[in-house]
Amino acid sequence: MKYIIGLYLLFCVASCQQNEQATNTSNDENLVENPQKKMNDTTNYTFIQWIDSVHNLGVLTKGEKADINYRFRNAGDKPLFIISATPGCGCTVADYPKEAIAPGEEAVIKAGYDTENQHVGAFHKSISVVTNTKGNMNHTLVFSGEIITKENEQQKH
Repeated sequence: MKYIIGLYLLFCVASCQQNEQATNTSNDENLVENPQKKMNDTTNYTFIQWIDSVHNLGVLTKGEKADINYRFRNAGDKPLFIISATPGCGCTVADYPKEAIAPGEEAVIKAGYDTENQHVGAFHKSISVVTNTKGNMNHTLVFSGEIITKENEQQKH
């Protein structure tokens, strides 16, 4: 009986140590992967320099798709994180770096705009970006242009 109780206690201690190690590993991973933890640590905020944050796409024909690149640089001395890049409408998609951008490094937020279901005429769209930056964590990227029909395009030629 003492032998069985001893084995049971040994098993319990080993299980608790494994759970503790798994919890610690999980917490470390959360610090790297959890955007909210990055935003809460204001001692690690940095600065962003937008190389281009405004684009004029000119005249697009209805149904055409446009690719847009917004270049930026980490102008601070801490790693820069893009927490999110949220388009203002469903006609736009945005892809951003998920890894840290080192001080002095440049990176790109890529956007795509689909004119298929958009109204003919002038447009002005935006993408809201959240970063771990001092002063202002919220940034707005914009693009504009004009959509014409295929018939209007043919009349111009």
